[in-house]
Amino acid sequence: MTAASPLPILRAYRFPFSRTCSLHPKENVAGLVCVMLATLVVTGSEARASALARDFDLSLRLEQAYFSWVDGVRSSASYRVSMAEPAGKSAAIFARLAGGYQEGALLTFALDDALIADRASLLRRTFRHEVELGMRRRLGGPHELELSAQAEIFDSAALRDSSTSFAAGGTVTARISDSCRLRASLHGVYKQFPNMTTATSSVDHRELRQRTQLRFQRKLGARKGRRSQQTITWSVESELRLRGYVRSHHDALDTDSDSASTIVRDPENRQYRAAAIATAVTYELRRRLTATSAARWEQNRSRHYDRFFADAGILVRSYYDYDHFELKEKAELELIPALSLELEGAVGWRRFANYPARAEDGSWLGERRRDRELKASVALGLDLDRRLRWSGKLRLEAFVEHRLERSNMRDERSFLTSYELTTVGLRARFGV
Repeated sequence: MTAASPLPILRAYRFPFSRTCSLHPKENVAGLVCVMLATLVVTGSEARASALARDFDLSLRLEQAYFSWVDGVRSSASYRVSMAEPAGKSAAIFARLAGGYQEGALLTFALDDALIADRASLLRRTFRHEVELGMRRRLGGPHELELSAQAEIFDSAALRDSSTSFAAGGTVTARISDSCRLRASLHGVYKQFPNMTTATSSVDHRELRQRTQLRFQRKLGARKGRRSQQTITWSVESELRLRGYVRSHHDALDTDSDSASTIVRDPENRQYRAAAIATAVTYELRRRLTATSAARWEQNRSRHYDRFFADAGILVRSYYDYDHFELKEKAELELIPALSLELEGAVGWRRFANYPARAEDGSWLGERRRDRELKASVALGLDLDRRLRWSGKLRLEAFVEHRLERSNMRDERSFLTSYELTTVGLRARFGV
């Protein structure tokens, strides 16, 4: 029996988007478009009429995606709205609102075995709603402090993997010199899965996130009386995430037993510690060319997460320990004034320390799990504000994205590991 949620109001309330879950995908997308346009008209007019002249930004995304695991095409849409007081003020408040509709899921752990066998069930409709409020304040000179609070609700037609999350934290930005900037943030997150909570187990968890970024920027070729046409930027970033589950117990050896192979339930809750470091170099030639090379390494380590497999009689220690490496290249080229081409590609590897690879039928392959991923995208953007000589922002983009995942872990009873996803869509950005 599911335990009572401490947030009964959120569980009982249905957002307007969710009422269209049983309708045709085109009707869902049409509903989102109406909300986007209404937000654009109402908020945009308020932003222009306001005496404070608040900054306003609206981003829209409509897409069609081809899912290889069901051989089908489905729709999705999302939007993001942000408003802030002018950046020149010593203290300013800001607000962000985001939401989206999507068909298609990679997770299968929230489904019954019968639904997992029916691959079409993975195309369940999901809705995401997110709101963030915050304040920025200058600390003297170029230094700045930002405090924010955020709430997110993920609503799925499958219901079992619906969730709510809350986050709060702060960010400090300090300018060390004209070419060096330091940015550090600390956020706390609580995520709840009310439909996956029982009296003995829960995947609710708390998480602490700390991120530090050091950024150097230098202008090249600057001479007296002549402005630089080239800029090179180098950044290095570190990230630390500590996650603790509220009531998630796994297997362990019974140290009090005479038998060395006695398996008991671990009294401690599962924990994760993830550390990452990333670096990027960006070269910019006026507005005509921007090229970025980036690399990222992440290490995930678990505690109290040993799993015993009865069919093989094996206890796998530190079940979800892995290292992830990613290389990324990105280039944006201005073809003609106001028309740009953007190319992006990334390749990644994930190597698990102890996670055993299994075949489709669950049989053991005798090797550790290894994942490979490849991402590529092409986008063509048009800056209408430059063509119309408008002071605001108005940009349209058409894009194609492709994602390829391959793994020797073929047992997909928890999540999909080998698949292809191709997305074609439109992006629009409007700002005043």
